[in-house]
Amino acid sequence: MKSQNLANLILKLTVDDAVQDFALSSDDSTFGAFDDIVSCRLSSIIIYLQVKDVCEPFDLILYTNQKFDFEAEKEQIVFDTGTNTINLAMTKKCEVHPENIRAPMIGKERVNVENRILREAILKFDVTIFDKTSEDLVKRIWSFDSNKLLYDAEAQELAVDYQLTFNDQTALLWLMDRYPLLVVDSDTTREAIKLSSPKKIVLFSDNDHIDNFTNLSVLRKLSDLEKHPEIYKTVVDKFRCAIQLKTNAFPLRKFLRENKNIQEIVTTDKLVSMINGPLVICADNEVLPPLYIPRHISRNIIDVKIFEKMDEDTLIFICCWKKNSKLLDGFRTVDVEELLKNDEYGEESGRIICISESEGSWEKFEECCSKMKKAKAHQFSMTEGEELEWVRSKHGVEDLKAFRVERGSMEESELLKYENNINIVCAESGMGKTELMKQKKNDVQAFKEYIIDRIYKRYEKFDVKFLKMLIIDTKSVVVRYIWDGLDEVSSESLKIVKKLIRDLSAEGSKHWITSRNILKKDLEQYFKTFSRTIKEFDEKQQQEYIDDKLSHLSHTLKKTSENIITTIRSSSSDGVLRFPLLAYILTELFKVDGSGSTYEWLTNGSFSIAKLYQHFVEQNFHRYYMDKLGWNRNSEGQMDTYENNKKERIENYEKIAIKMYFEEEIARNKMSLHVDDFLIQIKYHGDPVGIITRIVESNYHVFLHSSFTDYFAGSYLAKNDPQGSGGSWILLLRRQT
Repeated sequence: MKSQNLANLILKLTVDDAVQDFALSSDDSTFGAFDDIVSCRLSSIIIYLQVKDVCEPFDLILYTNQKFDFEAEKEQIVFDTGTNTINLAMTKKCEVHPENIRAPMIGKERVNVENRILREAILKFDVTIFDKTSEDLVKRIWSFDSNKLLYDAEAQELAVDYQLTFNDQTALLWLMDRYPLLVVDSDTTREAIKLSSPKKIVLFSDNDHIDNFTNLSVLRKLSDLEKHPEIYKTVVDKFRCAIQLKTNAFPLRKFLRENKNIQEIVTTDKLVSMINGPLVICADNEVLPPLYIPRHISRNIIDVKIFEKMDEDTLIFICCWKKNSKLLDGFRTVDVEELLKNDEYGEESGRIICISESEGSWEKFEECCSKMKKAKAHQFSMTEGEELEWVRSKHGVEDLKAFRVERGSMEESELLKYENNINIVCAESGMGKTELMKQKKNDVQAFKEYIIDRIYKRYEKFDVKFLKMLIIDTKSVVVRYIWDGLDEVSSESLKIVKKLIRDLSAEGSKHWITSRNILKKDLEQYFKTFSRTIKEFDEKQQQEYIDDKLSHLSHTLKKTSENIITTIRSSSSDGVLRFPLLAYILTELFKVDGSGSTYEWLTNGSFSIAKLYQHFVEQNFHRYYMDKLGWNRNSEGQMDTYENNKKERIENYEKIAIKMYFEEEIARNKMSLHVDDFLIQIKYHGDPVGIITRIVESNYHVFLHSSFTDYFAGSYLAKNDPQGSGGSWILLLRRQT
């Protein structure tokens, strides 16, 4: 039979015009188990035919075959899958190219729990599909002590059968079903997988729509693991995700409880990206300053005289009540638990003041409101000094305004203690509103409390799908929105944003709004709530901040800077140190070692905020060109270029800033503010001077701080005011007053 097949093959190859030359060998011991019929064709093709009574697949080591006893520029293995006849015309051919095979990297290092779990999951399936970008990560999830193979009888037998050495660890492990074969997707590879016996294969592909392989189990997403409950349970408990920040990572199970459909979009690529830490959805590039000083926030204290004027149709709920307090002597009070369980208190009971020694939650307040059905309801908290601090109101907040006193302060850690659906924080520019919101966002511990950036274009498709499933499709999830710098939007946009906040909060989401004081009254009236104010740095905070900022300086420079700061504190400019941003800018100036004259302007009476910004900007230029690029200040040519570059770049900053105050048509056509090319350059290459931190969609820029927009816009107007007067500065007043 073998001879007939050999003769038939010789005939086919002889009459085939495409075959120029060939050589055949039969029963050749040189080829080990491949000794039946081998074509030693010099043009690079090896044909192996295994004749069997029944059709069954067989295994080939496609990427570790030894060079046989003939030379070949490129090896290919073409194998016959077999049919019920020996007619070669009826066979199917599949070419498997060695360059499509990926050799894994096997190390002896210990693997973490996530590595081990994912490895076990992959070995439960015939085929596991990853994107090509995950190749390096996948290779690293296995570790194996190759010395163990030396004493493994199965490995020794396979090494003989397949002419492998013990350097071919991955091939042996694959044959022993201990390691998957890593291959790159192609039409040929897929055909080979379909024809092969059930062996473990990892396929790297750019194709998101690979058809399932018949009779082979395939792992491509989290839901596929449900076929193996124990592994599925371990994966959803151990693998973690986070929204925006790694500090708030939670197991996949928590997300799946909200919407199980999320498991349909969590692919193997997302799982492997979680082996060394949580997968961050909509990762935010914002960071807190290296030195952050916790802030003090104002309290809204309500004078007890309010109870003398309060309507009868009002409910008062006071939490954190101090036992034996005399604050409300003369007024009738009732314990909140008694109120809730006693039917004698109801809608007709008149004014009710209920107290509780515990912290009163939103739910407890709502429970009281539901029982009493009063037209107005207020919740207060008793402070350590036995004053009443406003927490929240349900209608009637206007009644409290005449009795409201902003007295005392709280640590910022207390800010989330009594959170409302709408929360407003107001302060002047540079007081740290944005940094406070970043800090509070980092502190939130509850799983559902996320911040959704409304500019979805910043994120990849998976992130948007994940958020949509979690937030939009799941009504139970509570979202926190932070509206930072509401004073910086136009009047028309502000109307839209305020309505949007009101409508969203009515659906249960929570909102934190920051603004300069210019909008404080308007926001309180519109949302019928009280705002809080960020307190200025007190002397203790100033000293803590300054000491930390100057700690790295040389002894001489540190002494100089301390003397200058002492002088500023005793002058009319001492207020600069009470504003975190200005304290930051001032201390940054001392990073450059200079002579005494360098800082003379700080103490000779010519100090101003504008000069502070000017010197800060110039110092940033100096750092980039002199320190980073190493330009020589003694080189006349380099210094001329430096001054020209600085002048041109500052003019662009000024044009970008002033455009914030005008419609695009006016800015472009009437004021000739053409800066698109400059913005595109920053968008793709960054701002080496560090004044503009990023460019987002529609070339919208983000300055280092919003106050730099004011500074550069003011600088532009000062240079281009035809009257040379300060009249044009009116444009800036809407941002400062």
